[in-house]
Amino acid sequence: MLFGAAFAPAQASFQDDVINAATNMIRKSDVPKALRPLPKSQSFISLQPTPRAFLCVIGAADDKSKKLPITGKYSQQDVAFVPDIVTLSSIGEGASLAQAVMQFERPKAAAKSFAQLAKDIGKCGGGTSTNSHQNTDGSTFTEIQASTTGTLKTATDGGEKPVFLLNSVSTSGQYESGQRFDAGYTVYSLAKNVISAITHQPKIGVNLTNKTQKAVDQLSMKAAARWVS
Repeated sequence: MLFGAAFAPAQASFQDDVINAATNMIRKSDVPKALRPLPKSQSFISLQPTPRAFLCVIGAADDKSKKLPITGKYSQQDVAFVPDIVTLSSIGEGASLAQAVMQFERPKAAAKSFAQLAKDIGKCGGGTSTNSHQNTDGSTFTEIQASTTGTLKTATDGGEKPVFLLNSVSTSGQYESGQRFDAGYTVYSLAKNVISAITHQPKIGVNLTNKTQKAVDQLSMKAAARWVS
């Protein structure tokens, strides 16, 4: 795994944070077979100060859409299993797996943010978004993205049940150009002073199966347990 960091002024505490995050993030050996093969190039990124994280985009992909933020002041966001940009741009349609961790100063602050997240995530589901593009030959390509949210049945070691956002896509016609919706599945879990998000996006044009969803669920539980321990 490649390691990189966007550094603030050199501080021992920041270095400790990076080492701690690198120790607790998911590893290649953690990934279930259903989510393989992984991209050949993975990266670990530690950002401080942290850019604001968002649950989803609400509304159609136009000027009226808005991002729903994750609340709370977290000190750091660590990302693992992010395909290399060069590889991703050259393939264009490859699957990806990523973990993002929002680290708070205290467990109480993380729990408060997660409770709000569990309420807010319902705003991301229950609807559909539609895009239509006219091709040069006059034909039309249409895609519909449906979003659903929910709660996993099993609680993490931290005592909270993870919540999820599932995006599925259906299409008609031949794609030529324009925006593409992505199918994907994200599970958010709480562990001590962090909120961990595991996201899997299959290849373009492919939706998640029950098998791949369960694999992401399994991975999210393992990720949360590592931070608790």
